[in-house]
Amino acid sequence: MFAVRGRDVRQGSVLLNAGERLEAAALGHLAGQGVTHVSVRRKPRVALLSTGDEIIDPGTPLQPGQLYNSNRPMLKRLLENFGAEVVSTVSVPDSYARTVDLLTAAADEADLVVTTGGVSVGEEDHVKAALEAIGQLDMWKLAIRPGKPLALGRLPRCDGTQARFVGLPGNPVSGFVGAWLFLRPLLGEMMGCPTLKSLPTVIAKAGFATSTGPREHYMRVTLQFTPSGVTAKAFVDQNSGVLSSCINADAFAVIPANSDIAEGDVISCLWLAN
Repeated sequence: MFAVRGRDVRQGSVLLNAGERLEAAALGHLAGQGVTHVSVRRKPRVALLSTGDEIIDPGTPLQPGQLYNSNRPMLKRLLENFGAEVVSTVSVPDSYARTVDLLTAAADEADLVVTTGGVSVGEEDHVKAALEAIGQLDMWKLAIRPGKPLALGRLPRCDGTQARFVGLPGNPVSGFVGAWLFLRPLLGEMMGCPTLKSLPTVIAKAGFATSTGPREHYMRVTLQFTPSGVTAKAFVDQNSGVLSSCINADAFAVIPANSDIAEGDVISCLWLAN
């Protein structure tokens, strides 16, 4: 193999900028210049808490009123794909006192505490109240669909510092959407990684017709690339309980509040790219 000296890299060139993820090409680029060691940031440690007495682990026979915990494996994989290390996964019972105790313990072992469920206004939704009692609630509820009951805040640690907090809805599709819209950019900020702070935007023609109410809608779509442009095809059932709509989704079609979208209209899509 022949290589022209200075064609790829010249003496004094920056090989990788701070915040660059060490993906395959970046690792090859470093190795190609004889680099064996680089300084990296530690992966953010994340504690993942699932709330609700009705949520049980797969493998256990379901009883009336119970649901399998689909959020835990889904969010664990997403968090790891986004660059985090999940250091604990904990089930939180419908108890205010236990919620306080488990949030406190999670903050001491993690940089980021993520909960699923318990941030709405139900009788057994204790996360918001516990966060306000022991930490800081920065934001609660968003005018989006799916994913309205979402909380952002901070939890104190015993060493005087604070852990970041994100409370996702218990609904699995809402949790999936919330992870891409909020966990990914937050982890990008924590790691100093600019490419994670926002999702790439793709302009496409709507391959569907829809209308929205007072909330911005994030529809799960596939993207079809043709010589004439990009078309976004929506999954037929956009109900927030239909997790299968997320399996092959390429993007979220962002439909503004109070909008009427006709087939062929130009829309913006957030591409779900790692």
